[in-house]
Amino acid sequence: GGPGDVTGRLLAKALAEKLKTNVIVENRVGAVGNIGIIAASRAQPDGYTLLETSNVIVINPSIKPVSYDPLKSFASIAYIGASPNAIVTRPGSGITSVADLIAKAKANPGKLTYGTTGVGSVSDLAVARALFAFGIAPAPLSVWFAWPAQARSGLMLSVATAPATQVERACDRVVETLARFAPAGTTRRPAT
Repeated sequence: GGPGDVTGRLLAKALAEKLKTNVIVENRVGAVGNIGIIAASRAQPDGYTLLETSNVIVINPSIKPVSYDPLKSFASIAYIGASPNAIVTRPGSGITSVADLIAKAKANPGKLTYGTTGVGSVSDLAVARALFAFGIAPAPLSVWFAWPAQARSGLMLSVATAPATQVERACDRVVETLARFAPAGTTRRPAT
């Protein structure tokens, strides 16, 4: 799973120990988080259903109609943390920097691909913003994956040229396979 799955399971374990009861994680993925968010919005407001989500809870309603109001359907109880993004590529791609990526995209208009977890996902919006800032048009083809891990697999199988992915997963699990550059976030992690 992604960062939400990992942190959700860690939180469930800590809550179970503290509350001395079972805490079940029900990971409902898809539709850029909407499946889980909608399920949580329909649950009884009795304190037994907790939703762990990212900023897609406020992004999704601005992109498409949803059956929940991010401000009225939920009561925020805790900030858990952040998961910054980075751009990763295959080492043999010839892309090792943002400058390389811009040059290759401009030299091959509309021919590159990038992987995201869907329209309106954090990775999708980050790539859209970068394409606009760098003046890359026509945009490379977006390849959507249900899970960030699938985007990395697509990258290694040449389906996606450069997916935006969470830094920790890209670095810790596949650093020997992928070239990482352009990390984003408020803190920097040394290159590995």
